[in-house]
Amino acid sequence: MGVPELIAVSRKYGSTPGWVLGGGGNTSFKTTEDLYIKASGFSLATLDADGVVRMSREKLAEIWRAAYPSEPGAREKRALADLMAARRPGEEQKRPSVETLMHDAFPQAYVVHTHPTLVNGLTCAVRGEKTCAEILPEAVWIPIVNPGYYLSRIIKEKLASFAERNGAPAEIVILQNHGLVVASGTLEGIDALSERVMTAIKSATGSRPDTSPVAPDAASDVIRGALEKRFASVMFGANAEMLRRIQSKETFSEVAGSFSPDHIVYAGHTPLYVERTHETDAGAIAAGMDAAIDEYTRKHGASPKVIAVSGVGGFGCGSTEKTAKLAVDLFKDAVEIAFYAASFGGVTFMPDEEVEFIRGWEVEAFRTQVSTQ
Repeated sequence: MGVPELIAVSRKYGSTPGWVLGGGGNTSFKTTEDLYIKASGFSLATLDADGVVRMSREKLAEIWRAAYPSEPGAREKRALADLMAARRPGEEQKRPSVETLMHDAFPQAYVVHTHPTLVNGLTCAVRGEKTCAEILPEAVWIPIVNPGYYLSRIIKEKLASFAERNGAPAEIVILQNHGLVVASGTLEGIDALSERVMTAIKSATGSRPDTSPVAPDAASDVIRGALEKRFASVMFGANAEMLRRIQSKETFSEVAGSFSPDHIVYAGHTPLYVERTHETDAGAIAAGMDAAIDEYTRKHGASPKVIAVSGVGGFGCGSTEKTAKLAVDLFKDAVEIAFYAASFGGVTFMPDEEVEFIRGWEVEAFRTQVSTQ
């Protein structure tokens, strides 16, 4: 057991479609003295020793005992400074995942935190908590709260309550509008727990979205050409389910909000929607795109990262090809989440106050910068 195994399990889940996107997710391995965790912004799929940070568990224990301000911004700033101080000598050039404390809260040696599309179909659903209790009674459900120190504190309290009630530590945690955490003493245990969760949710949904790709056509090419005058890079993506979700303002409402922190970071908190009627040709849409983008920017304080055009598809917009591709990939993910959430009462987005916290959080700005280089 150790860091090589941690790297192996990270690459396994990071490279398996549907488990994480971009720099999302994190993994850890712990001993009595040390906790080894993925550094912020690194990809699980390509993780190596350079992307693993060694932390002092003694220093992490001091964070658990510390008192922090009640104001969220000040609290997270202070806690982050203490987290940085918990790095072992020689690790100062690496930035540990902001969820390091969450990993430390589990007694098991291995902890794997991912953001599976299928799981988020449950976590982002109206009846998500109720259904979770029915199909995964051994799981601990965590309601949506500010990420970082506060989330870790809530998880630690929930884990302690579970262990007291059941006489054994929890192995599965489901985070509302966020993702999945599994913890085990072995990699085989991690795989078994992950399979248990996926099987239960698959059985509850019963069907899969039609993600058959839709090839670019003349309309998408015209619109993309117009967007490339505003953005350094534009990537197009569409599939059958996406076109169904963006065919009207009514259907678009199911993908118009923020499902998770990853969606905010990589695809923006809401896409720009452009409705194309049968009478509107692509040239007219392209001609009006500047005005639509300007209006969006005035309203939201930032340019759109995703532009969805009914009958055409989604356009990821960014400063590089990587950022543009991530944006459209996260929009595709949102479309699938909305599909799965329909089995559990329909979608529920992150509350506005949580969205604004993420949008202004320095930690996520750092993650965006590192993971999109």
